[in-house]
Amino acid sequence: MRNWPNQPDAKAKPNERRLELEGIALPVPRPARKGELTMSEYDRPLTPEQIATTKDENIEFSEIPELDETFWRQAEIIEPDLTQQITLRVKRSVLAYFRAPGKGYQTRINRVLESYVRAQRGSR
Repeated sequence: MRNWPNQPDAKAKPNERRLELEGIALPVPRPARKGELTMSEYDRPLTPEQIATTKDENIEFSEIPELDETFWRQAEIIEPDLTQQITLRVKRSVLAYFRAPGKGYQTRINRVLESYVRAQRGSR
């Protein structure tokens, strides 16, 4: 397994700073160099600019399984369930409820309807 770009090797180096915590000596990561991404930066999605400028050697691949022949034999194509524009009459109070949080009210209505359909299909 490769280390994250800003983490030192697990083995101590002679001039490496170490942190003693409950009797365990841990290496202290060096500050990130310009252009390197820190662990906290992986907590949120990367921007297109960050993706474009990330060097291949700084990408962590250890958690990605190999796509072997078995994977491709068992793979199936799933067509997306596209939306269709319709006209729908709903009560004003219902529309006001879904619009109140702001942008995305149609998506919220669709999710509620999808949830209802799944529940109905599961109860049969």
